[in-house]
Amino acid sequence: MKKNGGFTVIELMIVLAMLVVLSALAIPSIRGLSTSTGRSRAASEIISDMALARMTAIRSGRSVAITVIPPTQYTMTYVDDGSNVEGHTTVDISDFRGGVQFTLLPPGGATPPPVATITFTPRGFAQAVPQGWGDFYLTDQANNPNEVIRLETTFAGVTNMMRYAPANDAWVYF
Repeated sequence: MKKNGGFTVIELMIVLAMLVVLSALAIPSIRGLSTSTGRSRAASEIISDMALARMTAIRSGRSVAITVIPPTQYTMTYVDDGSNVEGHTTVDISDFRGGVQFTLLPPGGATPPPVATITFTPRGFAQAVPQGWGDFYLTDQANNPNEVIRLETTFAGVTNMMRYAPANDAWVYF
């Protein structure tokens, strides 16, 4: 009698078991990737908003401020010549994957202020208040020191994104 081509039930069960094991091994990597992607996407959105604030300040001739309110919000405030607020927009970064949140200092640093503000002047320069607090840090809910993104705004109004490299104990641009 001739045997029909195909797979036996046992062969199918073995292949299915192998797929389950491989999937179980891949899930933690995928979760870590989505958390990292959430931080990077949040950082990119903040950098875009900071560039928009700077361009708006230059174009309108009025100051625009970005204020970080930890753990998950920042505001863009439009100020007229007399320091009166003309309007503001609040953005919440908690919608990004991985529980993205702000910390004003990297883990292990001094006590940060309750809020920090970067104001873009009509000439496009950046001023940080309190003085020296122009860097913002994004982390996950676990506040993992090896998974921190730093947003550094220079006096010239340019915002750079950096990642902490624990092996070198240094910040690297990316």
